[in-house]
Amino acid sequence: MESVTSLLRKGERVLVASNGVFGDRWEGILSRYPVRYKFLRSEPGKAVSVQEIDRELQNGYDVFITTHVETSTGVRMPIEEVSKVVRDRVSLIVVDGVASVGGGEAVSAEDWKVDVFFTASQKAVGAQPGTSLMVCSGRAMERLGGGRAWHPSTWTSATGSP
Repeated sequence: MESVTSLLRKGERVLVASNGVFGDRWEGILSRYPVRYKFLRSEPGKAVSVQEIDRELQNGYDVFITTHVETSTGVRMPIEEVSKVVRDRVSLIVVDGVASVGGGEAVSAEDWKVDVFFTASQKAVGAQPGTSLMVCSGRAMERLGGGRAWHPSTWTSATGSP
């Protein structure tokens, strides 16, 4: 999750649609970076509605983050539907797919027009922990290149440099 911060820029506005504990984890991550963020939180057992996301986006955001399948609640966010509402209104769509990629449902970052879709080995993939995979669109890759990406650490940086 932390390596996604490699794609953020100082002062950007980030909207997080959280359906549980792992969505809420973004607050601890984002609070350490010079970005402005807002959370839309769902009721337990429900996803943040597409309509609520649509309304909040009217306030202007640069990045949208959500979790595809929230481990703590079992809630599945309808990513394809959400992406249709979000795509042309933000610079980057980020999806946590740790509990969904490899879990039986076909996922497609390209078809769903998601800029960053990441997973890790320990949940739905069902392998030993410690490996992660982050699929990035052209829009996301442009942010990593040309020195435009900002990141204070090489530890979680997807750029490999500070």
